[in-house]
Amino acid sequence: MRIGFKQRYEWLILAIMALSYFQVQFHRISPSPLIPILMDELGLTYAVAGLLSSAFFICYTSMQIPTGVLIETMGVKKIVLSFMALFTGGAVLFSQGRDVGTLLAARVIMGLGSSVIWVSTLKLISMWFPTEKRATATGLANSAGGIGSFMAYIVLPFLSATMGGWHTPYLAISSMLLITMALLAIFLKDAPTGMGSHADSSHGNWSVVKENIRDVLAVKELRPFILASLIGGVGWALILWMPKFLMDVRQLSYVDANLVSSSITVAMIPGGASIGFISDRLRKRKPPLVWGSIISAILLSIFVALPTGTSYVVMGFVGFAVGLFWSTWILGFSMVSEILPRKVLGTGLGIYNMCNFVSSIFAAPLLGGLVDWTHTYAAPILLALSTLAIQILIFICLVKETYLWNASLIGR
Repeated sequence: MRIGFKQRYEWLILAIMALSYFQVQFHRISPSPLIPILMDELGLTYAVAGLLSSAFFICYTSMQIPTGVLIETMGVKKIVLSFMALFTGGAVLFSQGRDVGTLLAARVIMGLGSSVIWVSTLKLISMWFPTEKRATATGLANSAGGIGSFMAYIVLPFLSATMGGWHTPYLAISSMLLITMALLAIFLKDAPTGMGSHADSSHGNWSVVKENIRDVLAVKELRPFILASLIGGVGWALILWMPKFLMDVRQLSYVDANLVSSSITVAMIPGGASIGFISDRLRKRKPPLVWGSIISAILLSIFVALPTGTSYVVMGFVGFAVGLFWSTWILGFSMVSEILPRKVLGTGLGIYNMCNFVSSIFAAPLLGGLVDWTHTYAAPILLALSTLAIQILIFICLVKETYLWNASLIGR
């Protein structure tokens, strides 16, 4: 493949996968702005409402190691197309849900269908982009997810209010997934011509799979990332509860609560893109990761402590700052990609992504259950902020700089 054409095509690949991730994030976040409506319509407790969010992660999380194996065995394109079809079916089913059972089943299917998208995106970035552009490309893909999250907080409440319900607009939005599937079918390629896709049927052998997992876990520099990611979902679960928190505690209306909450996710759009660019220019990963984590935790503490009656401008400004610095989490994926041997990169990214969402399965219903039990948000807020503090200590004390890591380990 000619160099100029490859450089143009790598951005087309990124754009299509970013569109896929945009839609995944929209649907992943959608229960958060819909929780107040669903609690009223179905009489849900806080714990059950939290379960609607976490149900997505049951299959999503359990599929992360198989995802790495599948893309190494069959290639990215076949896997992405197959699972996007499943994801589309789950989204359509959710749009028609009128009871808790249907909604939970749809969320599980959506989690399964979307489980391959992020790891596949990272795999494609590692195949198509040179090292000095990978954090930037990863940040741009993450920004697309931020746009999806932001749109969920803005579009769903607006359409639900203006169209007399959420089912019809959700179905219309879900149908747009068919366009993305067509683009994937036409344009997606596993790797540049002559490079090979690194798909290898031997990866389907269970003994080889176990060997790959052992090889990944043997990389001691990966272990702090796994530990930090295992507890990181609790902090994110608090953000998912933010619209309901603002309605219950700060007395905001449904639309206003989602508008303020969206300030956090909209900041991840420039945040994800800029942090990757800054990291590439600094030629460092750890300092932006550490300082971004510290500042975002402090700002989140300030955000939840703002008194009732605080102006929307102030709440929106603080929320935007939270999301902007929170975006540094994306550097973890660049760092993990840099410390793992390429032959097990898919498996390693799957393990790391799985760990990021293990706690998410339990965190949202746990925080909701604490509200049911204590009739206050103090306990879930304290728990979430405590886990963020532990995560920061891990980043400071245990994580090592990884920029150009593989360049110093050629032949490993």
